Amino acid sequence: SSNADVMAYDMKTGEVRFRMATGAEHVRVSGDAEWALYGNDVAFHLLDMERGKRVHSFGGRMDRLDSIDISPDAYRAASFESGGIVKLWDRESGRCFWSVDTGAKGYTGAVAFSACGEFLFAKGPQEKLVRICIADGSILDEYAMAYENYTGIRTSSSGRYVLVGHMGKAAAILFDTMEGKVVFRSTLVECNFPYSTDLAFAGDYVCCAGQDFTVRMIDWRNRPIVPVAGAPGTELLRIPNAHRPIRISPNYRWLYTGSEKGDIYVWELDWELEI
Repeated sequence: SSNADVMAYDMKTGEVRFRMATGAEHVRVSGDAEWALYGNDVAFHLLDMERGKRVHSFGGRMDRLDSIDISPDAYRAASFESGGIVKLWDRESGRCFWSVDTGAKGYTGAVAFSACGEFLFAKGPQEKLVRICIADGSILDEYAMAYENYTGIRTSSSGRYVLVGHMGKAAAILFDTMEGKVVFRSTLVECNFPYSTDLAFAGDYVCCAGQDFTVRMIDWRNRPIVPVAGAPGTELLRIPNAHRPIRISPNYRWLYTGSEKGDIYVWELDWELEI
């Protein structure tokens, strides 16, 4: 919420299930909605969503926590600290499995699990994106991105594409790990503003929020959409008066957005996506 509380809603009724005063800047919820991670710039914690209570904290005080994520099976957590330090944690005990220095520099960083849960993607050295092995923390690949200061990372369900939010040069950059190159970069001038971008990923459609508090859905490959289709990068949906964070439901039917006032909006995507 706007005062940094963590709130859980019943999506069917819109009622608040619980509210916690946490001072949280980062929140991630597990796929089964049983667990959540929340934290600020120095620490993060595990939340039992059923009871609405904190279970434990992960480690001690951190050196500016930039990003956290929870694995698809909800058994592990990942964190990214300033200086490029990525850590993998055990959700149940809060124990750290390993720590790796990605060599990342700059003001912001990000980390995210792959859809299969076997890898982590994180900001790396010299404007690169790195792929990390969950088993031992080894860096498997480095991808040249030519962009720094990530504001977020999202991965596709296939694991092929990685969507990176950028703080200054673009709202969203889509990277193809099989081709080893950037395949789409948004060109929306309104989105070129620090910390005002967030992103979600559904199939081959990119969603981003910009400086003008407008959420846009973009078709980057010109795949068939009913009833709207356009050239690559064409805006398919524009929602005013909305803001980050934004997320798309697993069935691609619902879009969740926030607002400057701390409200949450649920939007029905009234078209059929031919995925």
